[in-house]
Amino acid sequence: MKYFKKILFKFKQKSKTRQFRRYVRVLTRLILIAILVWLFLFVFYAFLVEFEKFLRKQIKSLFSDSEIKIPETFSIDRNDVDFKDPKYIDRKSLEFFERIQRITYEVNCQSLIEWDEFEVRKAKRILFKLKNLNNEHLTKINDVQKLGLIPTLPNENYVFDKSMCKLFRELRGYDSYKITSFEKTFPIAFTILTYDNVEQFERLLRAIYRPQNVYCIHIDSKSPPLFHEAVKSIVQCFNNVFVSTKLERVVYAGFSRLKADINCMHDLISPNYEHAYLREKNITSDWKYLLNMASSEFPLRTNYELARILQMFNGANDIEVITNMPMVRIQYSWKPKRKPNTTYEYMVRTKRLKAPIPHNYTIVKGLAYCSFSRKFIEYVLSNTYARNLLKWSEDTYSPDEWYWATLNYNTQFNPPGGFKDPKRTAIPTKARYIGWKNSYKCMGELRHNLCVFSIEDLPELVTRNEFFLNKFLLQYDPISYQCMEEWLNSKISLYQTVNIINYCRLLFVVPYSINPTCARLLDKQVQALRSKTTSKKPNLTTTKFKAKKDKI
Repeated sequence: MKYFKKILFKFKQKSKTRQFRRYVRVLTRLILIAILVWLFLFVFYAFLVEFEKFLRKQIKSLFSDSEIKIPETFSIDRNDVDFKDPKYIDRKSLEFFERIQRITYEVNCQSLIEWDEFEVRKAKRILFKLKNLNNEHLTKINDVQKLGLIPTLPNENYVFDKSMCKLFRELRGYDSYKITSFEKTFPIAFTILTYDNVEQFERLLRAIYRPQNVYCIHIDSKSPPLFHEAVKSIVQCFNNVFVSTKLERVVYAGFSRLKADINCMHDLISPNYEHAYLREKNITSDWKYLLNMASSEFPLRTNYELARILQMFNGANDIEVITNMPMVRIQYSWKPKRKPNTTYEYMVRTKRLKAPIPHNYTIVKGLAYCSFSRKFIEYVLSNTYARNLLKWSEDTYSPDEWYWATLNYNTQFNPPGGFKDPKRTAIPTKARYIGWKNSYKCMGELRHNLCVFSIEDLPELVTRNEFFLNKFLLQYDPISYQCMEEWLNSKISLYQTVNIINYCRLLFVVPYSINPTCARLLDKQVQALRSKTTSKKPNLTTTKFKAKKDKI
């Protein structure tokens, strides 16, 4: 028995040894497999790193450094200056030239407008690089909307002495546009509201400037003193451009926004030449129409087109009307409130109910931007009913979005150029195109429910038939602004125009039979159709920017 137990004990010992060895072998194999897997992953990771470097080189070859280089200095725009000319040799002039020359980007704007995918990717990459200078943690190009603003020319660059005005006008090409005899007989008044970014304001002024027109500039009184000084430096170079004699502290959706336009209208109708801002100014007394603007807008129509279309309006006002007005804007009194520790102000509703609407006006909504006839402006400033309504609107919400529409809609008070169609709940306008959130697929950025346009919006924008686009921000997308400038300059140089007879179909325009401009255009169209049937139409030469089908 003892012998048997001894043998059994030895067997158990050997079994444990064999089991232990088995465990050791299995563990060794697992360790070897883990090492092999780790080596494989390491090699695979190294391969991915090298492959990524290869892809980066390929992308870099597609977008060469010259094409995506971030401008470190201000490059010369299309109004190139011949430095061999003696008047540009002195150092002071050269320094001034470098200060005010806008940054340009090497993109093909025609390809962007025609939606060339390669050019769009290239432009988006430039924007991404510009906006990612201080945001290196963002790596996707689609993150471009999350990035910061792009620097523009500093406001102090536009502060200069009056002795530099002649050079300023030459360098920026203010006198380079050819003006037709018709444009000289149809001057237009403009009001521009601005509060920041002198460069964008100056580029807008350059786009719409003509010597026969007149321009009133309203500067937000709370803007920095340097901004005021820079704008006044530009204004001093023109006898038909002036700063409003009364500046408002503009609050978003407040009465001050409307009052800023009213102040400019006073200066345009009854200028006080004794005021410091109006001395040495020549405010023409025969302007026909007034167009109010913000510095964040850009024109779609040339000055010639504007003059022709406004002449065809024959005294009618182009003011949007929407009859379903949100009554909360006018039922209660509103007041401005400042956000703590900031200069930002906004409107808040009080519990106080408003007094009844004066003179039983029917309040309707519309855009703040319109096309006004001169007689309508005189009516606004002098008519008792209109002035009473203006006084009543002082504590309402965003009166600029209903005051003009209400005056124009209530034809029982005989506003010059007024229009009312009881059968319609909305009367559209051609004064402005705004990419509202609910009706436009914005490819840029949304602010206050409207689109800040970008490069991907260009193909759609250039087909529009409105007067101006709202809005652009130079700090957000300078490439789209540059391309709109090139597109407009191309239209001007090639004398391209829209089919103005299409505007004769607008609701507020008087019928063909009593509208001389529309009747004349219609006769020409009929004659052209008749001649087309008898002779072959000649081939038109191609242009840089091909004409696109107008949308009406």
